[in-house]
Amino acid sequence: ALDRALGGAVACELLVRAPEGGFKDPDLLRRVAALQRWLEQQPHVSRVLSIVDWLEEIDRGVRGTPRGQLPTSRELAAQYYLLFEGEDDFTQLLQDNYSVGRLTARFRQPEGPGEWSVLLARIDARLAQLFPPPLSVQTTGFLKLVSQMEEYLLQSQLHSFLLAFIVVSLMMLVLLRSLRLALFAMIPNLVPILLGVAFMVAVGITLNPGTMMIASIALGLVVDDSVHFLYRLRVHAKREALPLPTAIERAMVEAGRPIIVTSLVLAGTFSIWVGASVVPSMQFGVISALVILLALLADLVLLTAALTVVRPRI
Repeated sequence: ALDRALGGAVACELLVRAPEGGFKDPDLLRRVAALQRWLEQQPHVSRVLSIVDWLEEIDRGVRGTPRGQLPTSRELAAQYYLLFEGEDDFTQLLQDNYSVGRLTARFRQPEGPGEWSVLLARIDARLAQLFPPPLSVQTTGFLKLVSQMEEYLLQSQLHSFLLAFIVVSLMMLVLLRSLRLALFAMIPNLVPILLGVAFMVAVGITLNPGTMMIASIALGLVVDDSVHFLYRLRVHAKREALPLPTAIERAMVEAGRPIIVTSLVLAGTFSIWVGASVVPSMQFGVISALVILLALLADLVLLTAALTVVRPRI
């Protein structure tokens, strides 16, 4: 709705810096115009505004032609600026000493948040071609902020997941008092997350701050089921000295029902987000519910099958 009403809900500001009086140079004005025309052709860009628009409008009025042109000399540019200096927009588009000019580009929201970084990288490459030293361009505004924040969140959440994985593994080792069981406990916790990532790739869901949280949250939720099952297994196999197949059967009878109930409740709760109108929230709910159900199958089938085949010494 904001995209339709405002012609693009996200703004990117480009500050072109030149020596004092540089924006009276026709060559610099042509470079700014070339950048503006290039930006207007990029995906998700709805409008670009700069000092070039005003100069062309003034030229159109002075010459009485259907289409205005940029000044062809410094003297003519200075005359046009005199006609424009009384306007309120002048100080918003150009610095008083004609050394800094501003371009404002409005962007429509892309389908995937990761597209911001790709678009900014493309813009930076174009800026390097059009504005060699001593000219320079600084990219700022909400688009730049969102891109940097997204990159920071992805990195921090990846570190968070790795730290959580290490801590959970150590806690499993302390709780189960067995390195083998601790390693087996991570099977139903990692496999569903990997399958969830594979599902995202298959359906084209990008990795963003919302979907990146799924790994850490899912790890914290599904590890509870593994702890219940493996603790009961250890009690029957070591304390009661039962054969491993019998210990697995009894542990499944005792812990299987709570594992199924809690997993279904969690998956159903996250499934509420399927109807969300905000796409990242919907993706978060769908993938979280899928990962929890996959973890349930991993606990009931994959973990027990691995224990039966490998038969670790408990």
